[in-house]
Order: sequence, then C-alpha cells, then structure tokens
Amino acid sequence: MKSVHLINVEVAMPAGVEFGGDIADVEDKWMLLEDEEVTFSCHGNGGTPAAEVLGFVGSDEGINEDEDAALDETMVEELENGDDDRLLDITKEFTFTPSREDCGKYLKCSAKQMNADGELVFEDVPQIFKQIMVVYPPQPHDEEHSAGFNE
Repeated sequence: MKSVHLINVEVAMPAGVEFGGDIADVEDKWMLLEDEEVTFSCHGNGGTPAAEVLGFVGSDEGINEDEDAALDETMVEELENGDDDRLLDITKEFTFTPSREDCGKYLKCSAKQMNADGELVFEDVPQIFKQIMVVYPPQPHDEEHSAGFNE
C-alpha cells in the first residue's frame, strides 16, 4: 500500500512600486498649493504575497518609519496581476494637504511583503519618492516700515 503526501510550495515574488495619478506625470518636483488637498496613488505591482503599500511624507528621500509621517489612505484596491494571475497588484490612494513647512519635503511609497508570521519576505523593500514644492501667497508682515527722503 502506497501513501500519498501532498506538499504545498509557496513561492514569493517581489513586488514593484510606482506612483499613479497626477504625481506620476511629474518629472522633477511636484508643485502644490498651500492648504489644497491632493490625492495620489501608489501601486504595489506583481508580487506574492500581496504587498503592504504604505505612504509617507518626510524630509529625506529614503523612508524612515520612525521619523516620517504616515499619509491617510482613502482607498485600497487588490486585483490579480494582468500578466500572471498568481501575482497580486495592490493600489492605495492617499490624500495630503501641504503646508508651508512641507516645502522641499518628499512624498514616498513603499511595498513591503510579509510572510504569515509577520516577517519581511524581502530585505530590499521597493521605495519611490517625489519631492514637493509648496506654493503660497505672500504673508502680511506685522512690522511697520517707514522711509523718509530729504533733499
């Protein structure tokens, strides 16, 4: 009598990450208006297990989860990858309202992949970033200046 043993092998595939929406069309710096909310998306493409897509704003290009501020998610969408139905695409939409202090900072996204035990599958987490510049009107000045002219 023969016994049959089934073995299930799960193969991890690294995801890529890319911006979507208006930010994706910007080549250098994304010009934003002070106090005007913007929405953009980040796509974690073609990975298994599905990527955990995160968005941040911070002072440097690289992501530092201890120092960077997490962005608010407005939508999450999970789809099978169009090229390979074993892979998953995750899209998250984020909102951000820039202030004057955000000028020169970076909007960033990453696509972490975790195993069932909550451990990172791939050490090199894909990250992207885009520098923002905040446009704001002149502010009133409290000091009074006066000048005189004598001939």
